[in-house]
Amino acid sequence: IKKLSDDLDNEIVNAGIVISRYGRKSSYREQTIETLRQNFDNVLDTVITERTDVMEATGKNISVFQTKNGDAIKEFTDVGDAILEAVGLA
Repeated sequence: IKKLSDDLDNEIVNAGIVISRYGRKSSYREQTIETLRQNFDNVLDTVITERTDVMEATGKNISVFQTKNGDAIKEFTDVGDAILEAVGLA
């Protein structure tokens, strides 16, 4: 990240870690999330749940905000707001 940041006009700021593709239960999911939270102080509270609507939007090259999935839209909005706050723009 530092090398890329050095090549850009603006410094890259690590605004946090987003947990995404949160979905079906697995034996390691909760353990992995807990390990992330214990080892990094910038794991965002909001997670992006794995949803068919999100995968379909990606496949169609459209924004999640163009879907009618209110839960997905709220999650992406909440993550965006958290990132803006983390970089001092909210």
